Amino acid sequence: MDVDRLLRHNARPMLQLADFVLSDPSAAEDAVEHAFVAAWRQRKGLKDEAAFRPWLRRIVLRECLRWRRHPLFRVLAMTDRVVVQATPTAESDAAAAVKRVAPSVRAMILPGDRRR
Repeated sequence: MDVDRLLRHNARPMLQLADFVLSDPSAAEDAVEHAFVAAWRQRKGLKDEAAFRPWLRRIVLRECLRWRRHPLFRVLAMTDRVVVQATPTAESDAAAAVKRVAPSVRAMILPGDRRR
């Protein structure tokens, strides 16, 4: 059984599985890499080439779940969900700047509207 060929052939589907489980492409790549190393080490335990893909899928899934339990992954995954305070829009920035301008200059910037 040519394990190298089978790993290359299954790289994309395993990466898609890992990305689905982890929702993070970078973590998925790392998890698949670790899973492929584990599969390479365990290759002698697999006798039937037809069972390779389910066997590899189980190793990848196990590695993804291990990643999800890791405290660092929780911190990194949270960075996508951090809520930031909204910044003022460009329009409100411009309005604030116009209010700081002297009234005579403001009349040239906004002709016809001297109340601002």
